[in-house]
Amino acid sequence: MNQVLIRFKKIKENEVMEVCFDERLSFMDNLKLLKEINNEDHLKGRIYDPIKRIFLDRKVPISQFGFKGIISLHLFD
Repeated sequence: MNQVLIRFKKIKENEVMEVCFDERLSFMDNLKLLKEINNEDHLKGRIYDPIKRIFLDRKVPISQFGFKGIISLHLFD
């Protein structure tokens, strides 16, 4: 399985969005696919890991972050 379940807290809208991303792709590539599916544009958003307290690089494959299980991240648009 090359999937990772991510729970994004969209800070601006104060909403939660759960997505299943392909960990072989980057956040940018997955967000582009998401935009094609549901027309939500988060391509300029910044992704924050509240546990590590850092903004994540959106251009590297998600597998490099070593996520396990369901991941909760913040999305700043």
